Amino acid sequence: ITIANINLTDNQVIFTSSGAPQNSGTLQLNNNLGETITIEVTPSGQIRTY
Repeated sequence: ITIANINLTDNQVIFTSSGAPQNSGTLQLNNNLGETITIEVTPSGQIRTY
């Protein structure tokens, strides 16, 4: 999944897969402590982090 746009002002996250926009998906980030942070956007627009 490629992140096409992250707009922190209005919490808009657009995921693209095979060129088609998707309104849901997950993004995993690793910090310098070796921890993984997962950001999930549900189809209904909820944003969850864990």
